[in-house]
Amino acid sequence: MNPNTSNPFEFIYTQNQDKQRIAIVGEQALTIFNMVKYVLKVYAKKADYVTDDQLSTIEHQKFTDAPVLIVMSNQPTEGLLSLQFHVLIVTKFDMVILNNLADSLPKSGILICDDREPAASVAKKERADVLTISFKAYTHSTEREGVTLITSTNEKFPVKVKGEENLRCITAAKEIVKRIGVSSGQFYRAITEFDNSLI
Repeated sequence: MNPNTSNPFEFIYTQNQDKQRIAIVGEQALTIFNMVKYVLKVYAKKADYVTDDQLSTIEHQKFTDAPVLIVMSNQPTEGLLSLQFHVLIVTKFDMVILNNLADSLPKSGILICDDREPAASVAKKERADVLTISFKAYTHSTEREGVTLITSTNEKFPVKVKGEENLRCITAAKEIVKRIGVSSGQFYRAITEFDNSLI
């Protein structure tokens, strides 16, 4: 890392300026990140990944020629602004930092927010040429056998996760991978095998 900066995100940016940069932040960031990473791995979609626990040694990170960089952070920090990301996914997070991150999105940027407060408040602010998408728990049924996703065309896909938070994460993950070339059908087939306890 450049000895003149203590911000690891500046280093990450300098190494990945030509990539689509995606930031997943907030309390549920890790689960969403794991779902996205799993689905991309199933379909051999190239991406580089950075998590909070890698930041202290980021200068040793080997970045590839993948077209996408996905950064996960559940620790609120203004340093994220240096990433200059194109897509921001937020769950519960520090309000001031959330607003600053959302305001930093470029034209044609995408903000994907939990529909609950405080993230919902950030989504309500108008930002020129930024697409804002709110997410909630994916439509589903709960039976004795487990949880089944129900698509808009009434297709059903049993999943190995349960609980509202995980179902919200599924909705967010689907929005992300759609922007990395994974179709809805591909996503459903992969997410049925996802088990967060194995990550």
